[in-house]
Amino acid sequence: MPVCYRVTDYEYRPTDVPPVLRVVCTTSPPATSIREVLRFSFPDVMVGEPDRGSMWMLSDEEDILLSGSLPPKDEIEGLLMMMTKALTVRDACDISHCLDFYKYPVETAETPEDWPYTPTGGSLFRAKYRGNKPEARRIQEELTDFASAHPALARSDVVAAIPPSSEHGNRPDWPAVWASGVAGVLRARVVALRRTRPTRLQKGIEDREERARNQRGSIAAERLVAGSTVLVLDDLYMQGDSMEEAVRALREAGATAVFGLCVAKTVKGCRAYPF
Repeated sequence: MPVCYRVTDYEYRPTDVPPVLRVVCTTSPPATSIREVLRFSFPDVMVGEPDRGSMWMLSDEEDILLSGSLPPKDEIEGLLMMMTKALTVRDACDISHCLDFYKYPVETAETPEDWPYTPTGGSLFRAKYRGNKPEARRIQEELTDFASAHPALARSDVVAAIPPSSEHGNRPDWPAVWASGVAGVLRARVVALRRTRPTRLQKGIEDREERARNQRGSIAAERLVAGSTVLVLDDLYMQGDSMEEAVRALREAGATAVFGLCVAKTVKGCRAYPF
């Protein structure tokens, strides 16, 4: 189950020696998470790690030392500002983001079904389950804006979409549509991922291990991705099994880096987030 967090505050002090970036998060993600985002976003920057012996877990407040060829201050602050609005998920991807939660838990609701949708989650529900084309176009614009503004995701050579399950039915395959639109703005190639066997809808599987088995070994990627940086799009991120399988297939096909970008994350399958 992946760790999911937001950046809640940050301060970049480029005049310090060495320059220091202080980041505060909603929770304590794995130590490498923020640093990996910085390393992929700014390849010429060397990201220092604190000297904590064997106990150097990234806490919810962290000083990160930077050196090398530093970008302008507004570029670093721009990335951190994006991470205050979107979710960062620590999973099999090199960098993985979701635009927002699908629903947000409230104490007054009797069951999770009664939790209110976030604005992003409501748009996704209407696009995914009601076939609402204006909402789907609005989501594509949000995905495109996020990917093109993100210093790492914007450098993707290939855009792919996680393929639907065999039980998808006749609903529109919006992730494939969005992949084409995002790729056009990023001037990247679209490469299709394909199912190698039938799979069930993840939503209908309660058992955690069964969900993982449902996805395991079910996706193949074309060798065209070899040596490329791939951005993978999906609509609803639940417990990460579909994304993990897509990453496995892409790495097996030779992708050098894999970034994930999903529309919304369910609360279920979200470890350590302080709701």
